Amino acid sequence: MLLKYKDGKKEILIKADTLSDFEKGKKIELAEIVLTNLLGEEKVMNELDYLDVLEIDESPYNTQGIKDLDKHLDHLKKDA
Repeated sequence: MLLKYKDGKKEILIKADTLSDFEKGKKIELAEIVLTNLLGEEKVMNELDYLDVLEIDESPYNTQGIKDLDKHLDHLKKDA
């Protein structure tokens, strides 16, 4: 889930059942690696402000696959 707040900051909430066996800090570290590989280090560093990894049943948000995240970030950037 990609969220954009009123102050323009962006947060990504990730749910992944494959991360359920890891502690919270390790989950976030692994999610950062995946995002960096998917989006590139520059985009992760410059365009994302927050990252959290949620438990599978923890989020009330409708989620989408991560493959279109780059397009969604670009769309938010154009609307800024």
